[in-house]
Amino acid sequence: MTYKNNIIPTNSIVTIIDLGSNSFHMIVNKYELNSFKVIARFMRNVKLAENFSNNNLLSQEAIARGLQCIREFAQYLKNNPANIVYAVATNTLRKALNSDLFLSEAEAILQYPIKIISGEEEAKLIYWGGFNSQLQENFRRLVIDIGGGSTEYIVGAGLDIKFLTSLQLGCVVFRDRYFGNNKLSKAGFQSAYYAARVQLDKIEKQVKNSKWEQVFGSSGTIRSIYNAVKSTNKRHYIIYDDLIHLKNKILHRSNINDINIPKLPPKKRSTFPSGLAILLATFDALGITHMEFSEGALREGMLYELSMHSHNYETNECTIRELESRYKVDASYTKNFLANIDYCFSIARNNWGLTDAHLFLIKTAARLCRIGIYMSYMNYHHHSVYLINNINMFGFSNEQKKYLAVLIKNHIYNISKYILSEAVDDPETSYIKYLILIIRIANILTIGRQKNQQIDYNVDFYDKTMMFYCNQQWINDNPINYEGLIEEAKLLKKTPYSLIINVSDD
Repeated sequence: MTYKNNIIPTNSIVTIIDLGSNSFHMIVNKYELNSFKVIARFMRNVKLAENFSNNNLLSQEAIARGLQCIREFAQYLKNNPANIVYAVATNTLRKALNSDLFLSEAEAILQYPIKIISGEEEAKLIYWGGFNSQLQENFRRLVIDIGGGSTEYIVGAGLDIKFLTSLQLGCVVFRDRYFGNNKLSKAGFQSAYYAARVQLDKIEKQVKNSKWEQVFGSSGTIRSIYNAVKSTNKRHYIIYDDLIHLKNKILHRSNINDINIPKLPPKKRSTFPSGLAILLATFDALGITHMEFSEGALREGMLYELSMHSHNYETNECTIRELESRYKVDASYTKNFLANIDYCFSIARNNWGLTDAHLFLIKTAARLCRIGIYMSYMNYHHHSVYLINNINMFGFSNEQKKYLAVLIKNHIYNISKYILSEAVDDPETSYIKYLILIIRIANILTIGRQKNQQIDYNVDFYDKTMMFYCNQQWINDNPINYEGLIEEAKLLKKTPYSLIINVSDD
């Protein structure tokens, strides 16, 4: 995991290896545009923690399965060399009394070092993975990751981690302890549930006092539960009643192999009851009623850590600059566009309750809305949206990318009636329609004007009315822009918003 001057060269191949308690993962990424694009992915159900809880020793069978998987990874790396290989091991290899035996053989086969990370470091990487993929900076959130040998609980806001811990709650360990020989029973499930509650007593008060506002779950166990819920209820989050429903459904069976849960792969059946018991105990102990799923976890956190070490300035700014350079964005146009946005935003800010976070979002959209011209001018905004949706933009959450795409799609030509309708009145997202109104006006006032444009007009923004003030000379000098404003005023008549143009004689 070393690279010259801590800078990852563009087009580097970066391979992440995660040796977990239940499965081993290897993800091969190509680094470009300040982001990592997955080009190969391998996952093997090694079950390293199987029968581990008896004596904290890796069984010979588990070691053999693990080393066979390492041989497969090594074969790929030999034939497809990587610039950077970052390999870590988690809970089971942290605790195993014979982990040195396994690691020495594994490193000899792999030809790269394997780092055993602490529970705290694992929790930090899990949080960073979730932060980069979809968590929002404005909220304090609780992130939970149920693994094969341990469960991590992290509370943070932005990149600031307030609390983290790793508890010995693992779906593989609990399966061996409470669901031996694949037997399912109410007594076994309750024993797993209460064992988890005992562990959670250690952190219950501290986590509750951290006053989190959102809860996210990550990785395989919670993904399985989330997919089961989504397939049945078409919901993109988990509530308490979902867990009770799944519990009752599986306990109608007496053998784990007979579980019939929608979207549950056969290889995930063995750990589903134990993972469900841990999550149900977590909901009860911490007072959780609603959990969303985060695509990012440990492996994404490892990539984010590499990205942070690789740059000396903000990751999201680096991402924007890379995209502007790659797609040859017209710098003079962008400069004028941003000047118009800054001016309009400063006037609208107080009346529409906008913040610096909203300014960052709209200015990012302005800088990236024309990247699609590199592909074709015709419908360039759709090409830009495609690129935004399909590039792993480091420093930007999935939700930020979603709203960037909305702003870019609607900054020119027709506008989505829904976006400006009264239906979008959720306080969490109502700001997006105000940003659309601003970016559209700013774009109209940028088209066809001189490179070092001056702000030579006035605007006002009220609840649902925008006022534009100019004189006749301005119209004579800027006929394209004036015609654009007239067309925008006509278009807005179909929405709850209006644009009024005031022309003075002087």
